[in-house]
Amino acid sequence: MSKGSVAGGSIFKKLLNEWPFGIRSSFKGALLPAFGLLLIALVVNFMLTDSAISITTQLFINLVAVLGFYIFIGTSGVPSFGHVAFMGIAAHLQTLLTLEPTMKKMMLPNLPPWLGQMEMGFWPAMCITVTVVMVFALLTGIPFSRMGDAATGIVTMCFLAVVHNILMGWETYTAGFKTLYGIPEYSDLWTAFGFAIVMLLLARFFRDSASGLALRASREDKEAAQSIGVNVANYRLLAWVFSAGVMGVAGVLLVHFLTIVSPAQFYLGLTFSLIAMLIVGGMSTVSGVVLGTLFMTVVIEVLGTLGEGIMIGSYQTPTFYGLTMMGTGVAIMVVMFWKPDGLIAFYEIDERINNWRQGRSGKKSVPLSTNGSPELSREKPTVRPVGNSENSRFHLSINNVSKNFGGLQALDNVSLELKRGEILGLIGPNGSGKTTLINTISGVLPVSSGKIIKDDVEITSWQAHQVAQSGIGRTFQSIQVFPTMTVLENVMAGVSMGQSDDSMSPMEKASSLVSEFGLEEYTTRLAGTLPYGPQRALEIARAVAIDPGYLLLDEPAAGMIRQESDQLMELLIKLRNDHSIGQLVVDHDLRMIMQLCDRVVVLNKGQVIAEGSPDQVQRNPKVIEAYIGRKRKAGK
Repeated sequence: MSKGSVAGGSIFKKLLNEWPFGIRSSFKGALLPAFGLLLIALVVNFMLTDSAISITTQLFINLVAVLGFYIFIGTSGVPSFGHVAFMGIAAHLQTLLTLEPTMKKMMLPNLPPWLGQMEMGFWPAMCITVTVVMVFALLTGIPFSRMGDAATGIVTMCFLAVVHNILMGWETYTAGFKTLYGIPEYSDLWTAFGFAIVMLLLARFFRDSASGLALRASREDKEAAQSIGVNVANYRLLAWVFSAGVMGVAGVLLVHFLTIVSPAQFYLGLTFSLIAMLIVGGMSTVSGVVLGTLFMTVVIEVLGTLGEGIMIGSYQTPTFYGLTMMGTGVAIMVVMFWKPDGLIAFYEIDERINNWRQGRSGKKSVPLSTNGSPELSREKPTVRPVGNSENSRFHLSINNVSKNFGGLQALDNVSLELKRGEILGLIGPNGSGKTTLINTISGVLPVSSGKIIKDDVEITSWQAHQVAQSGIGRTFQSIQVFPTMTVLENVMAGVSMGQSDDSMSPMEKASSLVSEFGLEEYTTRLAGTLPYGPQRALEIARAVAIDPGYLLLDEPAAGMIRQESDQLMELLIKLRNDHSIGQLVVDHDLRMIMQLCDRVVVLNKGQVIAEGSPDQVQRNPKVIEAYIGRKRKAGK
């Protein structure tokens, strides 16, 4: 086989793995809401009035816009009030490209001649418009994607105001406060429906892709997402640009539906309405976007009609200005009181159906211990010595690392070495710098001085996601799973970020890890609903999913009873024996540390005071004085 064919096969496999749950699964997941929209379009087109057709066309255009919001807000969890600005830019640019030259000369007499004489068809103009919008989004998204979540919400609101004021003031191209009319009417019911279905499919494919999974992980817990290799800023930028393109399509459709355009259309009123649709349906799912758009479009249309006054017999109701805005707010509050996470919440409709079917099929679950933790072998774990294995030439070296927080010296010239296939214990009193050391190794905190070297490569200044991508996984002192993602999605997020050349598909590997860690019973459960023991097992499974050479475990046995810590110890030994993962284990459970670890390092006041075998450390006078003696006095 030629190198070219091998490379081509590798690229094709990588492309397929971008959808770890399978392209067919995503396509099937989008079919149910798509079929519902088709049914609505058919009924309205053949059985209802022109007014109903107009409302339904508006509904489909709204859906495209809300999907644009979802692609950024729903997947990243970052608030944005500026996306309507992309609709406004697209609408005005599309108008300039498609408006008949005579109309341009009448309404925009100061246009440059080359633009004033230009008249394009719908498709070429839309391609140019959406491309321009996405390029503009790329330029503006670079700073936005690197801001904090709260700051992004505020700045995007300012972004909307700036774009609105530019459109209002740039009279040469937008006519300012005036309304441009005479725009070709290209958006009918079936055009809007077709674009809605295409955008629905794209949004579902994005949600289920490895990129979408990484973004949803960062939505749940940014620090935990970085610990599996997610470059949060880059993925947010990707979502920002993609969502801007979808908003651009919505702006194009809207301007060719209304056949008029004005900057006033694309401001706070439209922003509020579209975000309301996203929130009501549930911003975590594409199905929620569809249902929320349907529900709120009907509510807005009914309230709009009532606000203008209607005839009841011979009585004309009075005009009620602001009823639509007030009613929309009330509708949101009612739905949020009833369903705080939206009408659909965290599962897609097809996922709910699959879960229901699995429940009815009565599938056997893994056996549980009496405390609700996955049942592991009852045999006493056997610790395999490291010896002079091939893995001993790979090591993680911490060389004279110091970390200062102002006047506080958290770490003071700490040095240690962890080999592949070795379990190294790190103990010490509270405040001795154990978690700080893990944070410096994993890239969460920059070191003040010293070097960190992994397999002869210095990673001292690397960011957290780069450290994870290099093959260093970690867990956290307080469990940090992705609570509103399923157990399988948690593990799949790690698998998708891993660099393994494993012959197994991502789905096979994730399922294998779920089984290996005794989590099969919980596969489709939201991670935040699991008992404590399974959550800790899931966090470790997710870290292992990135194929790490080294694993940093920050108090994995915290809060566990003896039976659970024994099971955890067996699990860690199995990881070492089966995967040759070097493990740095921080814990206050001295019994577990002394039985589990090959070597033990003791920290006190940021300094290494002892290092050696468990027996040597337990007999060390400095350790007894600083740590073990205190714990014995405390009865621990």
